[in-house]
Amino acid sequence: MAGIFVAVLVATGMTFKYWSFDWMRVWWLWMFIVACPPIFYLYGRGERLAAGADWYQYGRRFIRTYELTSVQVKGTSAGAAWDLDLEDSDGRKVTTQLGVIQKNPRLWDLVYNGIRHSVDHGAQANQRALDRLQLR
Repeated sequence: MAGIFVAVLVATGMTFKYWSFDWMRVWWLWMFIVACPPIFYLYGRGERLAAGADWYQYGRRFIRTYELTSVQVKGTSAGAAWDLDLEDSDGRKVTTQLGVIQKNPRLWDLVYNGIRHSVDHGAQANQRALDRLQLR
């Protein structure tokens, strides 16, 4: 939708700038307008978020949720932009905004169960993680 919006915005802007449709004869403007939707689509797809019984993937990175060694919650004190940093025993790390992962309750349940298990079995967690994720 953003790409289509930008293409329409450019076409409208060019029409108002020249007070005519003469800009339509310029071939490179058409290339820009036609290229906007696919470029914005590819850029705005976002990162893949997935989880299984014992793993979590964000983008191209994944971790084993039941083998975590570190759980950190970082960010502003108001909570609008808290990041969840997870590291597993193989040294793999994943950082996700906490709000993004919590938007999907089923996915969050899988990840949270792994976090809880790992913290109960010795994973280090900072104070904010213990408080925010209620890991005590």
